[in-house]
Amino acid sequence: MSTHSASSQMLGYLYQVRYALFLILEQELDYSISIESLDDITFEEHGTPKELIQTKHHTTKNASVADTSSDLWRTIRVWCDALKKGKINPDETVLTLVTTSKATSENIIAQALYPEGTDKRDVDKALALLEETANSNSNQSNKKAYEEFLLLTKEERRQLVKAIRILDGSPNIIDTREKIKKILKTSTRKEFLEEVLDRLEGWWFEKTIQFLMKRRPSVLPITQEEVLNKLNDITEQYHKNNLPIYEIDFDIPSENDLSKDKKVFIEQLKLIMLRPKRVQQAISDYIRAYEQRSRWIRNDLLFDDELIKYEKILIDEWERKFEAMLEQLDFEENKTENTLVNYGRGLYNTIQDMEINIREKCTEPFIMRGSYHILANEMKVGWHAEFKDRLRHLLNELLEEVT
Repeated sequence: MSTHSASSQMLGYLYQVRYALFLILEQELDYSISIESLDDITFEEHGTPKELIQTKHHTTKNASVADTSSDLWRTIRVWCDALKKGKINPDETVLTLVTTSKATSENIIAQALYPEGTDKRDVDKALALLEETANSNSNQSNKKAYEEFLLLTKEERRQLVKAIRILDGSPNIIDTREKIKKILKTSTRKEFLEEVLDRLEGWWFEKTIQFLMKRRPSVLPITQEEVLNKLNDITEQYHKNNLPIYEIDFDIPSENDLSKDKKVFIEQLKLIMLRPKRVQQAISDYIRAYEQRSRWIRNDLLFDDELIKYEKILIDEWERKFEAMLEQLDFEENKTENTLVNYGRGLYNTIQDMEINIREKCTEPFIMRGSYHILANEMKVGWHAEFKDRLRHLLNELLEEVT
């Protein structure tokens, strides 16, 4: 297969998946949708196919739906097979060919199969022309499709043709994205439209991959309700009292994988002798919070100085509890290292259990916990009573490396 052919095939598949998302968002009825089950796209109601959709994407602007078009006849062949095997009832199922190609005045079959309500739809004319084209058998690439069509009985052919709708000149893969954006405008703030769509499409593509690969035995068609719920979950994160939590797929690095400038907070944890598993959890919180905060900044989602103000609140809460810990230590007659470690670990545990959110509805615990580790890495907070004296040399070393 040539590189051009492979890229066209991939583009056609991506178009199919994106167009399916557009359809389910536009659909008024609460149908379920399957990708490449009976057809490219299948709308179902209680497990019964209600509409089978074949999508055909072309990059050439002048492509047309000719009477001998391979797109048309390959699609008809698929539907003939489904009809013969009893998988569809054409009296109850709509068969739709969606194509970016345009029907011209010479493409009579395509125009005769326009949807109901259009002047040119004529099932009898379409049936006669399809039979005439199939009987001529002049196009060898369509030979199998012609044969499959003619093997149907006269009544079956009529049933099939009556169920067919051709939507020509449909939006291409880029225009389909714009169509989806128009739908999302009603529920999404304008400045976040692109990002919301990116995240919805990312989730949608992952769902379709799961469906196609059948990773789980119980994978079911995707419902419109499921899609709308996901959209609501995403858009709610862009309200003024919330922030989006991005799905970041990464392997939690070990201490050895971190650069030297990101190990200060780990040394802080070692001072209070935290168990290795908890240190790994801290590394996870640190990385995840760091990535979330970085994306918020890059995507311009934070208010002026919001992160600085949030950190000031965190530092203030820590300072109050740190000073209270020092007061308690003042009454200890024998301040051994174990005493300092135990008090420091107690402070750390208390801070870990607090709920200080950057915004009211942004409540993921790792944001606060990871932010505290970021501050600990900068030596702005600490857990051990003598953390500044014990670890000052680390900051000095880092400063020397920078200068």
